Amino acid sequence: MTRSVLAAALIVYSLLAKKGMHV
Repeated sequence: MTRSVLAAALIVYSLLAKKGMHV
């Protein structure tokens, strides 16, 4: 895995977290 993949995953996860469940 590259940092780009990890960064993208974090961004997507953040967006999903905001839309779905608020932590």
